Amino acid sequence: MQQNEHETEIVRADDPSVQRVRALLIRFDYSCNPTAMVTYEVSKTGDVVERDRSSIDTIGTAIHMHKLAGRANFEGFTHLITATCPQAIILDRVTKLLSYAASHPRQIIIIRRAKQPRLNDRWANVRVRLLAGVAVNDVHGPLRSFPTKIIQSMPCHATGAGWHEEILIRSAWAGASLLNVPDATLSDEGCGNALPSSHKAPMYRAALLWLRLAGRQLFPWPHRTLIEDENNSHERLSLRKPRQSLQLLLKEKSDPAPLATAAMLGMMLGTLPLIGCHCITIIFVATRLKLNRLMALNVSHLCAPPFVPAAAIMVGYFIRNGTWLTEFNWETLGRQAPQRFVDYFLGSLVLGPVFAVIVGGIVYTIAWTYQKKLTSIRKPLAQKKGDAS
Repeated sequence: MQQNEHETEIVRADDPSVQRVRALLIRFDYSCNPTAMVTYEVSKTGDVVERDRSSIDTIGTAIHMHKLAGRANFEGFTHLITATCPQAIILDRVTKLLSYAASHPRQIIIIRRAKQPRLNDRWANVRVRLLAGVAVNDVHGPLRSFPTKIIQSMPCHATGAGWHEEILIRSAWAGASLLNVPDATLSDEGCGNALPSSHKAPMYRAALLWLRLAGRQLFPWPHRTLIEDENNSHERLSLRKPRQSLQLLLKEKSDPAPLATAAMLGMMLGTLPLIGCHCITIIFVATRLKLNRLMALNVSHLCAPPFVPAAAIMVGYFIRNGTWLTEFNWETLGRQAPQRFVDYFLGSLVLGPVFAVIVGGIVYTIAWTYQKKLTSIRKPLAQKKGDAS
């Protein structure tokens, strides 16, 4: 799933491509209990006409949206727009949203607020970033546009506001891309109806949702793909084409931050006592998290015996006994092997994060320096080519 910050040219409202966009708008009114849901039909010219009103329980949000997407797709609507803001804000921005939908018909579009003072909103962005691997600047944004087929095809089960997070995460797994559209005039104060805390899902439900999605992300079974991502090499590796596969591995997630994250993952898992399973575990986790597998695997070799295992055993022994292990013989390493394994495990839990942060910082610094130097070399060459042409 690719994330973009879009502020460039969009399609005009009178462009023929906009005429092909038919949208159904659903406005959630959280000032009511149960939540009031107003459905509007958005005309091709941007006019908003109310169709019906209903009330839904927060527990049934995912089921209701799934059925609504199926009905909208059957009636020929190409997009579903969800709104959690006053009607005046919708009327001012729906034409702009339709224009973006026409320019990017297969993308999920979010109109994001200029500021998000609520801690829960920022934490929701972090949760989606961790599970989906994409930066979402405003998960609980007041206006979002989804292709109807995405909502219809995504088996979501979250309740209330959690649906907005789950649909973005599952869409990312399916290959959909995201478009963040900043709106400098839109603030949290102006969207007083945007997901108030009284309608947030209980803490235990939010935790269960996060754990379920995290478990699905790590489960060794490929996600269903709705949209093919040409830049996603994780699904295109093949033993029949070793050269192409190696090139893809070298190029994937090669920015400084993703490289540093992959290095931290490799160092952390390499420190753990996964005897005989280090390579398999690192490749699997890096694949599921969509990180650079080559970086993670090579960094883990720094944890090969004897230094890192010995250091972990020493630290673990100190944690358990309050003194350092000073004797290394058959008695302490052979007959007491189970105790040393426990020491190894305890020590790796302490040293793993420390080594991961150190190695991650070194990799980030090297990658950032190299990228900056490479940019300074390529920029004059590109200017010379432009002048020559």
